[in-house]
Amino acid sequence: MGLLGWLTNLGMGGGEVSAFVDRPSSRDRLYPRLSRVGSPHPRLHSPRWRPEPVGIDADIQWQVNSRIVANPTGDYLHIWSDYDIRKDDAWVVPSGGFTLNSACWASGLNFHGVGTAVKGNSYYGVTLVSPVHFITAEHVNINTGTTVYFIKPDGSVYEATVAADSLQVDTEDIDVGLLSEAVPAGIPFYSVLPEDYDDHLTLDPTDLTDTNEAGDDYPTYPTAAQADGLSGKPAVMMEQERRACVGRIVRSAELSSVLVYGTGDPKYPDRDDYWIELVAGDSGWPTFLLVDGELVLLGSHISAIVDRHLAFNADVVNAHMVTLHGSAEYQLTEGNLSVSRHNYSLGVRLHRRPQTQYARLN
Repeated sequence: MGLLGWLTNLGMGGGEVSAFVDRPSSRDRLYPRLSRVGSPHPRLHSPRWRPEPVGIDADIQWQVNSRIVANPTGDYLHIWSDYDIRKDDAWVVPSGGFTLNSACWASGLNFHGVGTAVKGNSYYGVTLVSPVHFITAEHVNINTGTTVYFIKPDGSVYEATVAADSLQVDTEDIDVGLLSEAVPAGIPFYSVLPEDYDDHLTLDPTDLTDTNEAGDDYPTYPTAAQADGLSGKPAVMMEQERRACVGRIVRSAELSSVLVYGTGDPKYPDRDDYWIELVAGDSGWPTFLLVDGELVLLGSHISAIVDRHLAFNADVVNAHMVTLHGSAEYQLTEGNLSVSRHNYSLGVRLHRRPQTQYARLN
């Protein structure tokens, strides 16, 4: 049975998915890597690491590749060095607040707009798309009264409250939620990738395969019918321990979803050390595309390899934002890729995609 069939057969029940085995806490995990030479953290736009590319497709690859190294050592995934909270752990804020981890490969990117929604002993992700609206997975049920914690730039924690029951986007596993008040300065919200991105991104034919979904190389490579300009691009993923991971977007065009898989790209083998398989409790945490140093939201995790595609649901999301807030003051911000060296921009248009179900992570 192919991986797609395996995931589908797991079912869509609201309880735990036993196939996702609890991973050990990072406190107990060692990273036996070789030592590296030179600066411990490559920076964006640094010519001593790689020259900047020409063209948006090359730039998206470079945005990630310029930050990673072969055989990384130390704690290179945690965004905050003292944040190690996961399912079944107590919510504890360190004395003096949380400390950004300068050794993280994604250091310098702004993750402060991603919050932790506490429900029982689980910590689900919510991602701001306005000062009061957030996106998450529908099946985690982030409803009225739920507490959401955001880490401010100074390391202190801002505690927000969900003001109303979240609204589902059609039959998608996407919810739009509303906070009781706008978040304070320093906590950002994110733009989303517009639906017509495929008019501007180019699919590399070496990222395709002739093998169907049951093939040994699925889901590393999609077929032509399953792919678009996002396929083969690197994605920045977060999970419940607030680690930044690098995934690879595989299938996009056939489904209204973004599938991300962590291994199997011989063109960029260094990325494999930056992948973490998602597990129970990672639902709702976001996936971003890194464009010119900015995080552009693609969607939220709903299973081990699937995010629902926000770009194809912008019209319904915008309508729900109006319903929840009672006005059209806030709407989604389109991802603006008008970088001077690329000289183009994207815009949202309405589109509908077929629905496919996958096993959930909660």
